[in-house]
Amino acid sequence: MKLTLDNTLVSGSTDLTNFPVLIAFTNANLATTGNSGDVTNSSGYDIIFAEADSVPVQLDHEIEKYTASTGEIVMWVEIPTLGATTDTDIYIYYGNSSVSTSQENITGV
Repeated sequence: MKLTLDNTLVSGSTDLTNFPVLIAFTNANLATTGNSGDVTNSSGYDIIFAEADSVPVQLDHEIEKYTASTGEIVMWVEIPTLGATTDTDIYIYYGNSSVSTSQENITGV
């Protein structure tokens, strides 16, 4: 799932480096499979963020809240370069049934 971070919400005219962004929204696809969604881990551990779609580079993130029944997420993601004059695209990947442990890197955020 592609997310576009709106550059008009970035303060100033200089790109921000290694900036933590709060990602908070509800999407039915992010509910667990038992709740008609696509996430396979009840703690949301198989939700990861990446900076590219073609060759994904996983971004550090922290799960603040995950609601398995609704797909509500509140997560902090470390963005390597957050554009001040151009939008920044990141991607959410989920649904990997082989992931059973946290993929978070809290200190990296």
